[in-house]
Amino acid sequence: MNSVGTQRKLSWLENGSIGIATLLCGLMVGLFWSHSQHIGVALAQLDGKTFAQVQSVLHVRHRQLESSLLFFGTAIVMMIAVIVNVSCWNSSSFWLMALAALIYFVGVLYVTRQFTHPLAMVIDSWDHNALPTDWQQVRAKWLYAQQFRFVTAAVAFTACMSAIVLRANLALHR
Repeated sequence: MNSVGTQRKLSWLENGSIGIATLLCGLMVGLFWSHSQHIGVALAQLDGKTFAQVQSVLHVRHRQLESSLLFFGTAIVMMIAVIVNVSCWNSSSFWLMALAALIYFVGVLYVTRQFTHPLAMVIDSWDHNALPTDWQQVRAKWLYAQQFRFVTAAVAFTACMSAIVLRANLALHR
């Protein structure tokens, strides 16, 4: 299997879709890195009441349109890149992009839907003056889910970058 799977020159749409998907995935990696390594670590040092109050404010902010567009738009653009490049199905770069999209869908979207979002809803439901006895465990699970999303987004980004490098390498050797 070669890096592109064809000797024809790839179109701007084929290469551009992978480039845009990579850019968006990279933005999400940065967001998740900041959230898990800075915000999450800072929140882990707060007392329960302050943690719950700050989380409530953060959750409102994360539900804004621009956050949702970036979060879901990245997945959509990654799928578009796979679809646009389906004619290169026998190439390593195509399968790296498909793998990146799958990792993003499972590691980011699914984990958010099944773990991160439900934990956020639990935290939002807390009475800030009478926290549940397991609030520290919930906070630890929330932080772990944030770190997991960062790692999976970083792996997806690495796969996207690898697809670009393979295509660039092939273009240089034509």
